[in-house]
Amino acid sequence: TLGNPPSRIIELGAGCGLVGIAAACLYPTASVTLTDLPAALPALRANIERNRAVLGPDTGRVRAMALDWTAQPLNIEHTSPYDLVLASDVIWLVDLVDPFLDTLQHIARANPMCVTLMTYQSRSKIVDRRLFAGLESRKFAWASVETSKKVGVFRITLRTASPLSDSTT
Repeated sequence: TLGNPPSRIIELGAGCGLVGIAAACLYPTASVTLTDLPAALPALRANIERNRAVLGPDTGRVRAMALDWTAQPLNIEHTSPYDLVLASDVIWLVDLVDPFLDTLQHIARANPMCVTLMTYQSRSKIVDRRLFAGLESRKFAWASVETSKKVGVFRITLRTASPLSDSTT
């Protein structure tokens, strides 16, 4: 579980925005930032507007912003203390793994208690190994929340000093 409802949510690689918009509906008082590459922003913003009736009257609560993980350092605006990071099927190439993990680490520095929920479809053993070894080396703990044959949902947090929280399955 997430504990308290999140007040600040960021979705990485939002695409059409379905996951972030659903989170905004689930947490109606949260500020939600949907991020993707600049080319995806027109469609993302259009989908936010199409769903304005279910998102509520606060037009600034849900917004789309450009974020390129490969552009380091990351824009500080994207590293405000987020409580929840969402990432749905954003890793499919080995070249995306390290920038994604660097972005998670950057966000976690602003709020070490931040929780990431990530769906991940296994497409390559090389990508799988790089992703999970990278989580390990960056001191993240992860646990499978739900899994099918190829797709899993993972809860990712910074590892604490407590040996009880060292679950890396």
